[in-house]
Formats: sequence, C-alpha cells, structure tokens
Amino acid sequence: MQSAAVAAPPGTADVCVVIPTRNRPELVLRAVSSALGQSLSPGEVLVVIDGPDDATEAALAGVDDPRLRVLSLPTGSGAAGARNAGVRATDREWIAFLDDDDEWSPEKLERQFEHVRANAPSGPAVYATGVEWRTDGFTFHYPERAPRAGERVADYLFVRSRPGEGMLAVPTLLLRRELALAHPLPEHLRTHEEYDWFLDLERHGCTFSVALEPLTVVHAPSVRTSVSTNAGWQSSLAWALARRADLGERAFGAFCLTDVARSAQRTGGLRLFAALAGMAATARPTGRDLARFLAIWFLPQQLRWRLTGRRRRDG
Repeated sequence: MQSAAVAAPPGTADVCVVIPTRNRPELVLRAVSSALGQSLSPGEVLVVIDGPDDATEAALAGVDDPRLRVLSLPTGSGAAGARNAGVRATDREWIAFLDDDDEWSPEKLERQFEHVRANAPSGPAVYATGVEWRTDGFTFHYPERAPRAGERVADYLFVRSRPGEGMLAVPTLLLRRELALAHPLPEHLRTHEEYDWFLDLERHGCTFSVALEPLTVVHAPSVRTSVSTNAGWQSSLAWALARRADLGERAFGAFCLTDVARSAQRTGGLRLFAALAGMAATARPTGRDLARFLAIWFLPQQLRWRLTGRRRRDG
C-alpha cells in the first residue's frame, strides 16, 4: 500500500495538516500559525471545527493565507470524528495531525520528511517525532527511544522502565492519506482512541517510526480540560479489558498500574487501590511497575515531575 518514495516538490510538501478544534479560537490560531510557518510548506492546513462555533470561525476568517481551509461540522463528533472528516475532505497525499492547543517547531515537516526518506519501510507506516512536553513549569523531552525492531506497539508505549520512554503523540504524526482512509480513528470511544487506533493499525501490518528530535511542543497544564482528562478510571479500565488480548499481558498490567491508576488516584480509597493492584497482579508486573504505581498513588503530581526532572539531569 505504501511506497518508499516521497512525492514533494522542493520547498513544499503534498501534505494536509488536519487540526480539530472547538471553542478555543486563540489557541487554534497559534497552532495554525505554526503549521503555516513551516520551512517545508504544507500544501493545505485544514481546521475542522467540531460543531457550531462562531468565535472560532470569525478568528480564522482573519487569517489571509490561501493554504488555510476551514471545515465546520454541523454537530460535534469528538476529536477522532473531526480528524477523520479532515482526512476525507482533502486530496493531499500525506496527512499530518496537529492539536489546537499544541504547536510545531518551524522545521517539523522538513525534518520529518527527511526521516521518512531515510527510514521508509516497504509496508504501511506511521511517522512520529519527539515532543517538548510543557506542564506547570516543568519541561520534558519525550520519547527517550524509538520502537525496537519487531517490538509490539503496546509494549513500546506501556512497558517502560522510566516515564516517557515510549510515546506516539498524535500532534506529531504523519502518514499517507490512503492509510488514514483505510483505517480511520475509532469514533465510538471518548478516551484512548489513539491507543485503540495504533493497535488496529499494527494488526493490519503497520509499523511505527519515530524521529526523536523534539519538533512538536505539547502544552499539558494540569488544569487543562479535555476529553481524556475528564474520562473516569472506569472508562480506562473498561478499554484495557476490552483490548487485553491485543495489548498482551505485560502491557495490560503496566497500563493498569499507570494510566488507569492516574485517573483512579483522584478518586482515592484503599479499596480501589487494592482492586487495581489485584487486577494488574494477574499480569505479573515487575518491581518497577509496582514502584511507579505506588508513586502515582501516594506522591503529589508536582513532586513526581520534580523527581523526573532531577533523574534526567543526573543522567
């Protein structure tokens, strides 16, 4: 399905940047500006407004650039639905995703296409970059490594020895449109839809390639409101149980002790703590898994971030 060649004339790329948004006009303008300001120019920047939003439409109307196109959906369908609508609405060869509250460095597309040329496999692939993760006064660069040859995507994302070892951030992703059309993001989920999508892509023979250079800035303040941060631990656990066979036992246990635990910790309670530990124990977690679980449950978030930063400085 996917050839190794990259058809892009000098100075431009046959790529559509798809940006889903709703009710964040100031933030989406920053994202649009970073996409339009690329050293390798995108052929199109498509903002998909996920439902009625006059303020965002008015803000984008003030951008005088023929590469910008706005698609307003009549009703909200969620980020996955908005991204899928953007994929269907363009005829560009490549799709690059960007979130409305994040931004790219000026060389993101140029560097990423260089990586594609140097690393394109014979089969379908999704390409990611590193991120500069900014949250509450702390800045981290993730991921720390690329997927190993033959490594399952769930193991890369969840079976880790330290925070941020493996990551595929949606606002870094680049893939061919034909791949995105054949395998759209799942629209029935309101949390972990990107993980679900990665598992399905892998099942259909897709590989994942990561350029570690942090070319995308992800803004992640702890007070940020999003679907994923508002989702309860029950939804996270239900998703993990539904995809347990695809995750594999090792990744399932690690996911329960990290991603599910982060949501559950806000509810608290020893019964919930014991239930999660018991659930994950069936997957035979390692000592590192259990240590991270205890840190998530009992240490304040700011302290965990501070310890992570100190560990990185100390090497």
